[in-house]
Amino acid sequence: MNLGSSKYLGLALGDRSIQAAQVRISRDRREVGAAGEFVFPDGLSWDDPAAVGKAFRQFLRQQRISASQAVVGVPARWLMAREKDIPPATASVAASALRLHAERDFPSDLELVYDYAGQSDPQKPRKVLLAAMLKRHMDRILAMADEAGLSLAAVTSSSLVLASASGGSDGDVLSLLVGSESVELVFCGQTGPRLLKHLAVPGGAIGNGQTAGAMAMLGGEVQRAVAMMPRGDSSNGSATAMLWDSVGLDPAATEALVERGGMQFRVHGDLSALGVTSQRGQVTDGRRIASAVALGLSAAGGRPAIDFLHTRLAPPKVRRVDPRAVLVGVLAAAIIGGLAWLWIDVLRKETAVAKVKQEIKDEEGRAEKGKVIEEKVKFASGWFEQRPPDMGCLRELTVLFPPDGRIIATGFTFHEDGKVEVGARTPEQNLALVLGDSLRNNKNFADVVLPSIGDLAGRFREAPFTVKFVYVGKE
Repeated sequence: MNLGSSKYLGLALGDRSIQAAQVRISRDRREVGAAGEFVFPDGLSWDDPAAVGKAFRQFLRQQRISASQAVVGVPARWLMAREKDIPPATASVAASALRLHAERDFPSDLELVYDYAGQSDPQKPRKVLLAAMLKRHMDRILAMADEAGLSLAAVTSSSLVLASASGGSDGDVLSLLVGSESVELVFCGQTGPRLLKHLAVPGGAIGNGQTAGAMAMLGGEVQRAVAMMPRGDSSNGSATAMLWDSVGLDPAATEALVERGGMQFRVHGDLSALGVTSQRGQVTDGRRIASAVALGLSAAGGRPAIDFLHTRLAPPKVRRVDPRAVLVGVLAAAIIGGLAWLWIDVLRKETAVAKVKQEIKDEEGRAEKGKVIEEKVKFASGWFEQRPPDMGCLRELTVLFPPDGRIIATGFTFHEDGKVEVGARTPEQNLALVLGDSLRNNKNFADVVLPSIGDLAGRFREAPFTVKFVYVGKE
């Protein structure tokens, strides 16, 4: 990110608030100037981003915040994030593969914007974090910034930026960010972010005086999230756990969180972890605007891990022809035409030859497609032309048997020479004779042999009999 000023504005968005911090960066110092939290008044919401922008512009004036270059961070609850494995590939190939993953893994009925955290490697596989945000959130952010008179440098995740700014570890880092509106969990490996998750807050928003019982419940959520967390990149498999406390948890609440979460957290509660100082004491409670400060600092540190404003997963743009190039081409063609008519004639012939070659190539392509279709038709025809005759025989017999089940078939033998033996039984002996007449009258059967009435008589309630014939039908 190449910005022309050393004064940047970090904006951490919430459902009903915006944290703002103005950061000044010089060669040897990083200072936080004017800062504050804009809480939406009653009747104001993100459904009307223009109204939010007007009110926020007035807030910036009241806070004497003059920076116009802003980095916006959104909460994790606005995002969908999943870890993905990508094979060895260049950046462009990896982007194409991740676009396909995004279309497959995220709801297709939603209009989304995508980006990913991490880098591909042509030599070895990598893990990246694929993230998506509703496009309507992006449209609202742009409309708000435009109305507030701000120029956006990036739209990213607040918790990812804060976790990166306060990490300070060469191995795997687990960061728990406790805010007034949300609790977010971030896991970063050596190759970049691997997990971004919003955790449910017991009893709503967190503030000072949060009970230890509620924090113990939150610790259970952390423990479940850690259990499902991807394996780290470090060689020993261990991870550093960090807790950014932006609300001022009491020691009992922190202890309950650590005990239930099963991890010993390194607690950050002020801006010292970000390596910044306050200009003339303007910031009295730095922990509440830590996310905004980290976002402001990221403006001078290059592209954030995820940037929905300059996403690497945007569809490739179709390059338009530069009008100046068209003018140069026309002039060159006119000069060449005036000096060498013969050369133009050669070009025409070459064009005609190229056209004929292209037509031949197209015909070859159509011929190849025709061969593929022909093979498919031949393959499918085999299922009909080579159907075994015993299937046709069974179909014809099924039609001739009475539908009410008064004749029950007990056996079916089909010989290679077409001779068939069918065993059956019936409580009514005359039905066997009717079946024999039906077989004789069917052109698909010949040499029908059926026992006589005497042969069918017996002591059984249902007289068993066997009918023999030759199947002459074809399938």
